[in-house]
Amino acid sequence: MGCTTNHSVIVPVFALISMFSLSSWINVVGLWVELPIMVQKLPERWNLPSYMTLVIQCCNIAPAIYTLAGKIKCRKKQNSSNSGCSDAKRDVALPMIIILISISSALLNSFFWDRTAYIGRAERSVALMFFLSLSSVASCLSALVYLPYMARYPSVYLSAFYFGQGLSGLLPGLIGLGQGLGGNPTCANVTVWNSSCLNATFSNCSSEDVKYLLKPVYPQPKFSVQIFLILISLLLVVSFLAFYLLNFSRLNQYQLRKNASSDNVATVSGDDKTNADVDRKNNGLVSNNHHRSSGDNKEVRAAAAADVEDESKLISPSPSSQYTLSASETNSNASTSAVVVKNLAEPQLSKSHLAFYLSSIVAINMATNGIIPATQSYTCLPYSNVVYTLTVRLSSVVGSLSSLSSMFIPKPSIKVFFFMILTALSVVVFHVVIAVLSPTPPLVNTVYGPILIVCTALIMTSLFSFAKVTAASRMHAYGGRRALKWCGAVTQLGSFLGAMLAFALINWTSIFTSISPCSAEH
Repeated sequence: MGCTTNHSVIVPVFALISMFSLSSWINVVGLWVELPIMVQKLPERWNLPSYMTLVIQCCNIAPAIYTLAGKIKCRKKQNSSNSGCSDAKRDVALPMIIILISISSALLNSFFWDRTAYIGRAERSVALMFFLSLSSVASCLSALVYLPYMARYPSVYLSAFYFGQGLSGLLPGLIGLGQGLGGNPTCANVTVWNSSCLNATFSNCSSEDVKYLLKPVYPQPKFSVQIFLILISLLLVVSFLAFYLLNFSRLNQYQLRKNASSDNVATVSGDDKTNADVDRKNNGLVSNNHHRSSGDNKEVRAAAAADVEDESKLISPSPSSQYTLSASETNSNASTSAVVVKNLAEPQLSKSHLAFYLSSIVAINMATNGIIPATQSYTCLPYSNVVYTLTVRLSSVVGSLSSLSSMFIPKPSIKVFFFMILTALSVVVFHVVIAVLSPTPPLVNTVYGPILIVCTALIMTSLFSFAKVTAASRMHAYGGRRALKWCGAVTQLGSFLGAMLAFALINWTSIFTSISPCSAEH
């Protein structure tokens, strides 16, 4: 047996890393949480979520450009010298730039989110879409930039990193719930005069120049969208300060010296552990704590899963986490368990299991990042604005809690995973059918309809969130780096296909129908 290294956790460093990673998706999630209010005031109305979904997915081109540029720069650097591609200054500078962009976009958006302009003959929410684009680019890039920075810390701090990413969905949801449910609108009489009549004296106006309309008047939330976005900006400022302290405080210097002094010992320990696992594999003595299996291949897979159990529990709950983890494995400070995966598990994922997990990830992301967000207004608003508000904000909280719980709950078997996916996809079909039947879906004027919609949405969100982490963990444990690359690719593919499909069906067909809350009272 070789020497072992036990990295003790420094609580302030753990807390600072959690606050730093909070900045990854909090800006984008915050805008989704405010959708029930924005839909009431912006010209796109019920179609607004489909536009936002498309914008976010189009911004995924930023990580692709960044990755391509990095590879080109790396090759040039390697050709000119024998030095590696890592750059410590860049690893610190890029996260700071990303957080500053997020702070700026959130703060400016708080003042201009409701500014519109005419594009062609249609009024559009140009300000919101512009700042959403900035936020999305920053969030997508954070998936590639943050993890390489984390390689300077012991792997035990990865749990703090992913915990903070989970909070990036949880905190906006909780703030949104504190904003109140808003309530359902009342209909008020509004008098509309003809423009030609307004330019003359009212004595010359006839009854044909006057129209009496019923317009919805929505209850005001406890605090406005502007205050909400300012709160998000303040959280991002906290994240920036945490990152600053991580890099320029004495606490950070102490942790880095401690990490550097133990790197050699950890490397020896990792090599010995790998050799020991190979020996156990050859002797047929490897077993798994969660299930027993027969055959050499199953035993090898079980051993790999046991060795990377702690690492697998740290998979990020964010949409791009599966891709970003593969980037961290290229770093020279990759964890010991990643070495075991490379040597043992990478060849052990069968083609059928690989195809199943990849197709599941495509389906999950088509639903969660495309179809459901885009059509949710049509599913919920016919029942009431309160139903839409509850569904969006509770889903943000429940999804984050489900992802965080995966750090502590054992991963399910492939049969249980299949049942989870099947159940969640069944709920997706149910919600899409309800959206198609809008504005008069079943149970619309009963107490059971709203309860059914909210409860099924929360069940679907929790199952999908847990399934995302499970799929990525399995592929990481059994397929290694190559499987994670495929995982990241199909994640983006599913998200893009879902967003494009939903946008086309909502905006270019008459399948989905919206209605004003007061239209039935004309």
